[in-house]
Amino acid sequence: MEISSETDQTNLELSTEPVQTKENSVPVQTKENMSQSQEIASSAPDIIIPENPCLEEIRHWVAKNKNKSRNQWLLDGFKAAGFPVFAIDIPDVPFILDAIDGPRPISINAQLALKKLSKQTQDSLDWPVSDARWHYTRYFKRNAKKFRLDLSDRDEKGNKKSK
Repeated sequence: MEISSETDQTNLELSTEPVQTKENSVPVQTKENMSQSQEIASSAPDIIIPENPCLEEIRHWVAKNKNKSRNQWLLDGFKAAGFPVFAIDIPDVPFILDAIDGPRPISINAQLALKKLSKQTQDSLDWPVSDARWHYTRYFKRNAKKFRLDLSDRDEKGNKKSK
């Protein structure tokens, strides 16, 4: 189906025509045949849809941690990833800076924590990790006196100096 510039896209109907791929033709899912597909799947006892193991882990984690605060979730996450962050506060900035290089979820939480602590407006989540590390390290090094931080163990790009 081709859409011309004159066609109002909000009035397009779902197509039942097959979509051509390199391998074969695949029918398009429509409102009409969706309920038919569900009917077939529910009446076929030999079709087994596996439970998502990640979903089960999430359910278990939520049940175990539902009474904790979001702040405690963050702290537990940092500690589980090997970063000794005891508070989302200025004294722990060096450890939070280190966490930027952690796994992606930890890095995101570290960047958001540093953004909040620094009151910066830049959104570093789309940047390469090295740029985010450089940005926040540079900010806190330049304001070390104000925050009473010692970041002399790293250069302005956030790389730890060898001893």
